[in-house]
Amino acid sequence: MSREAASVFENLGSDTTTAVRSFLQQATTRGVGGRRKLYPNSSFANLYDETTMPPELRKARQENARAVMKAYGFKPDMSELKIVAKLMGRYGAPLD
Repeated sequence: MSREAASVFENLGSDTTTAVRSFLQQATTRGVGGRRKLYPNSSFANLYDETTMPPELRKARQENARAVMKAYGFKPDMSELKIVAKLMGRYGAPLD
């Protein structure tokens, strides 16, 4: 998943149910946040560059992406374009 698509997930707020936001926050904190702490002297540019990202962080980000897909009920094989379109559609949908 690209950085742009990931930022869509991170920026969803008011239109996302509390349960989903809580699930995503916990997954991110345990996974990505925990692995990122293993590299305190690395810049975000190095940590999030696909060519220099540490394997532990890459695995945590992939696990987090799968958790996000599951939380939103998306199929694992959905294209990034379809994911973004579905998420953008939530902005106009009534709150749960």
